[in-house]
This record gives sequence, C-alpha cells and structure tokens, in this order.
Amino acid sequence: MSRSIPGPSETSPFVALGLTGAQALHLLGDGRVRARIARDPAFTVVGIDRLSAPEDSQSPADVDPSVVATALAAEGAGPLLVSAVARREHPYNLARRVLSLDHLSHGTSGLVLGQGNPHGAGEGGEDSTAPDTAAAVTGLWQSWPRDSIIGDKDAGVLVDAARIRRVDHTGVVDVAGPLSVPSSLQGTPVLGWYAGDHSAVRAAPAIADLVLLGGSPDVQAVRDAVVEINGRAILVAEIAVPVPTGGEGAALDEVGRQVAALTEAGAAGVVLRTAQISHPADDIGFLLDVVLPALSTEDGRAGRRGTLRDRLGATPPEPLLADARGVFPPPTTSVYQ
Repeated sequence: MSRSIPGPSETSPFVALGLTGAQALHLLGDGRVRARIARDPAFTVVGIDRLSAPEDSQSPADVDPSVVATALAAEGAGPLLVSAVARREHPYNLARRVLSLDHLSHGTSGLVLGQGNPHGAGEGGEDSTAPDTAAAVTGLWQSWPRDSIIGDKDAGVLVDAARIRRVDHTGVVDVAGPLSVPSSLQGTPVLGWYAGDHSAVRAAPAIADLVLLGGSPDVQAVRDAVVEINGRAILVAEIAVPVPTGGEGAALDEVGRQVAALTEAGAAGVVLRTAQISHPADDIGFLLDVVLPALSTEDGRAGRRGTLRDRLGATPPEPLLADARGVFPPPTTSVYQ
C-alpha cells in the first residue's frame, strides 16, 4: 500500500510544542496553559527530554509521559504524542497505554519512540530495540480491528472474534498478543521516530509515520534527512528556543527565520521546545505567549479537523497481520441462547 506523505509545499508548516515530563506535570493544573496547547500547536510531544537527554540523567521517579498525557487529554489539551525510549518499555504495556490514550482523545494521539543513549547499544553501536519495539507495538495496535465490534444482540454476536489476530512477534521481546483494546479511530495511533543524528534517521522503520529530527538540526541536516527518508514519513525538525534576555521581538524574528529555513529545506514542520530542560519551573512563557500564537495562523487552526492522521495527512501503515493466525474460532451458536 502506498503512503501519501505531505511535503511543506503542499500544506502549511506544522508548528508543534515539545514539553519535558516535568514541564507537563508542572503545568497540568494550569487551565490557561491547557487552553493554549489545545489551540496553538499542531500537536504536543510530552516527555521530549526522555528522547534527547542521556538515560543516566533520568530520575528513577520521573513520571511516565503517558500518565501525564492521559491527564492532559482528559482536560481537552489537544493532540498529544507520548515519548518513550524502547529499552525502558515493554511493547505490550506501551501499546496498551498509548492506544487507551488515543481512545480517550478521540483519535488524536500517538507515540514517539527513541533509541535512547547510543552508548548503551550493542557491539558496533547499533541498537535494534527501538525498531523492533515499533514493529511489535504496531502489530498489537492492529490485532483487534475496531470494525470487528458488531454489537448485534438479535444475532447474538457482539464481536466478530474470528478477526482478532495473534501478533506472534519474535524479536528483542517476544509478543504473542492480541491487545486487549480495540484498534483506533484513526486505524492506529501516529507512530513517530526520534532521530538525534543521521544514523538514527537511517534506522527509522518503514512503518513510522513521522520522523522528529532532534538536536536543533541545521539546514544541511534537514536536507540529508529528506533524502534518507525519501518521502516515506513526515519529517519535522526540533528547535530549542532559549528564553530571550533582551527584546522578545528580535528573539521571535530569529525563531521565525529558523522555521522558514528548515521548512524550505524540506521539513514539513517544527517542534519548538525550551533550550533549558532541567527543571519544571523553566520558563516556557515565551513559547506559549509569544512564539506559538505568532506562528500558528488562524487558517491553520481552522484546518485542524478529524484524527491526528487526518490533520497531518498521514495514511495508516500497511497491515502487519493480514496473514496472521486468528485467536478465536468463529462462533457456532448465539451467546444469548
């Protein structure tokens, strides 16, 4: 199945927001912030520091981004992507949490997977955990088709259980499946891939819908990533925005120039985050009050309808379980008889 991926010339650039887990938790009780992140960014990445900071700098008590994202979604905070490092997650648990979030948010959620600290990889510096997790999670998301729910009491069939498939994924972690949650309104949640360098771009799985090029890449890095991805995923670039020490106008102009340069180089959009990530009290007011409102046009806001896939112009990944074994035999008698 071919996948239709928009380029920057076909749509307005996406302007998204990246929050650290601590920032998201700190701001959870602020209704003004929730209204802002529901209105201005195309989506919000929760826990973006998990993807970019060294794993040994993470606190063991660090809150799970999926938990904070669920609380934000319950308050109507707009489209949300959960950050996760594959080596810290079991695919089944991760798939279930993100899909449950996606149901809560009416099909406007997703996952951004990262490889984590490359120094923790095996011999040769390559790590197969994240691509393997991406395949296992996507298979689990597809294991219980949403349209298999029939709910026909007269016929005595609530679910066409014969369509629920085993995943039978063998890899870094073996997963049998199926998932205990029906599939998403948008087919599957959006699957993102965090790439801190060109080798991580090259490692992006074919089923990824979105590649987030991290580390505040320059124009050449974006051009190289565009060539590497070759139209198989949406490319967005991360921009770390420092708190201005002088006039906000000059700082806003500089962010605007970066957005224009990166999107002209081929990125479909950007994810804006604060340059300082060490404390929940880091000032994100400049992003929320100045940058995002300036870059998020009324036309762009008005065009956000439907699922997150609809808004990004991404199509679902190819079916991974078309030939998979069924879990249950077809029913022979009514369950109500």
